[in-house]
Amino acid sequence: IKFGTIIKAYSSKDFKHNLVIDAVLSAPTGSIKEEDYNLTPANTMVKTRLGYGMQLGTGTWDALLGAAYWGKDKHWGWGLQYLATVPLESRNDQGWRYDDKHEGTAWVSYNWNPRLVTSVRLRGETQGSIHGIDSDIYGPGLGGDPNNYGGERVEAGIGVNWMVAPKNNLSFELLMPVHQDRNGVQAEHEFSLALSWRSGFF
Repeated sequence: IKFGTIIKAYSSKDFKHNLVIDAVLSAPTGSIKEEDYNLTPANTMVKTRLGYGMQLGTGTWDALLGAAYWGKDKHWGWGLQYLATVPLESRNDQGWRYDDKHEGTAWVSYNWNPRLVTSVRLRGETQGSIHGIDSDIYGPGLGGDPNNYGGERVEAGIGVNWMVAPKNNLSFELLMPVHQDRNGVQAEHEFSLALSWRSGFF
């Protein structure tokens, strides 16, 4: 569960330049003791605790702190955003925590007409490996090694925002990695595809 506030730090009179700051607190309501049956080297099935990435939460109180700036002028728009996710505890009750995560993104958009906007975006993230260890997470799986989490990734993307009809909006974005340096042994990220439909009722 996350709760927080968004503060409008600055907005020019013509609304061409805007700055907001957000502060969010994440409560540790997601389970970190999820279990399932796993195949052992002896070819038997044993119920064990799932790897860190398969757990539903972090187990720690986390602060999400960020700032976003955006501007516009006639057909053009632009912006920058930064977000830090910082655990507020050294360990959860199972003896581990995620490292600080830092994310940044910058974008430029062009308004072709009142109903169609396209954009290009560059996004980056960095995070260290997991601190500590859960003694109940073990086995040959890569997800059970705290060193196989975090790293660096930079992605470039293109997006389309189309107002199909009044109060009905279709958006699409494709992100492709341009740099990856992940910690330990992890699968490479090939691409991200986001598709959404939003509809208003009032």
